[in-house]
Amino acid sequence: MSKIAVRHCVALAAAFTCVFMVGFAVSNSMYSTMLPRMIEEYALDLKQASALTVTADIGQSLAMLVTLLLADRLNKRILLTWMALIYGTALLATGAAPAYFVLLVIRLCIGLFGGMVDNLCAAYISDLFGAQRARYISILHTLFAAGSMAAPSFAAFCIKTKGWQTGYLVSGGVMAGAALLFMVLSRLAASARAKGTLEDGEKSRKTGATRTPNATPHEKENIPYREIVSSPFIRWLCLSSMLLSGVTYLTIWLPTYLEQLDKTVYTVTFCTTLMTANYVGMILSRSGLALLGSRLPPEAYLRWSSLLSALLVAAMLLVQQPMFWMVGTLLFGILSGASYTARIVLACKAFPRCSATVTAITGVCGTLGSMLISTVVGAMADRGLYTVAMFIPVTVLLLVFCVFTLGIRPKSRAQD
Repeated sequence: MSKIAVRHCVALAAAFTCVFMVGFAVSNSMYSTMLPRMIEEYALDLKQASALTVTADIGQSLAMLVTLLLADRLNKRILLTWMALIYGTALLATGAAPAYFVLLVIRLCIGLFGGMVDNLCAAYISDLFGAQRARYISILHTLFAAGSMAAPSFAAFCIKTKGWQTGYLVSGGVMAGAALLFMVLSRLAASARAKGTLEDGEKSRKTGATRTPNATPHEKENIPYREIVSSPFIRWLCLSSMLLSGVTYLTIWLPTYLEQLDKTVYTVTFCTTLMTANYVGMILSRSGLALLGSRLPPEAYLRWSSLLSALLVAAMLLVQQPMFWMVGTLLFGILSGASYTARIVLACKAFPRCSATVTAITGVCGTLGSMLISTVVGAMADRGLYTVAMFIPVTVLLLVFCVFTLGIRPKSRAQD
């Protein structure tokens, strides 16, 4: 198979991987805008609504475990394609769920298969581009942020025109259709590759040449699970992941919270713009962290980001003014938008030879934390203490500040 043909195959695979990532970003990020409509459609109380979030979190926790066990043992292209197909089917089912119980089951599937799509996209891009993986994974994550930013506007358009179900029907149809098309094109490419391999083999036999493998076999290393779990640094990092992952659900609950305050002021359009502002801030935050590089250690960023974010969220809840919500949400995205990236960097630096295992452990802890905090917020809101419940992220952020002041410091990692 010629080098040009190989490049075409890589470009094709990368393009569909980007489609899967954008599709995941849009379908995942539009949930906060769709949640108030789901509550109306199924006549849910706030505790039941929080269960939808928690169920998806359970699925994401399972996705991390399954991906950790299977991703490096199976063909990533085939696994990613099937996960994207099933995820798209689950999105289609969301738009047609007849009852709340069915919706809960679908949310579990969305969390499981969506989480696997999310994890596999970066891993597959890394395999495709090898030494250039950093550049192309960055492009992939930029597309994720762009899809997340466009999701609220797309959701609002669907709500105003055909209904909230349309958003899931469209995104599910695109994901499932892209997966099926990728399956077909991959099979055609595989046939062409097999034909090229036979032709190359025939030439080799005629010339007496031998083929050199593209890469040397990779020898698996034993993963030091005991060393990872017993590391004080990793324990503190897992605790901070639990806390910070719960804070991210502040933006998921925000449209529902504001509509509870005053639907005439905090309209769908306003909440959509609010979420867009948050994603703009997130993009700026991640870009800024990348530009600053070593001049801003992740530990320092997470410490001061948590403190300033806590003060900002408290001010927004106390002032309760539309323009302050808008500006504050943008600033919140700028201050805290790169917290996930910073935690991944810390995990990889702690155990670089088994970074997938460490990030998976911290990721599971993060999902558990988000489930717990989201459940508490939903239960308190259901009792009429919604504003008090929204102060929980403020408390959590202050705890994260304490973790990165007392537990995780730049010198503590070197001591481990």
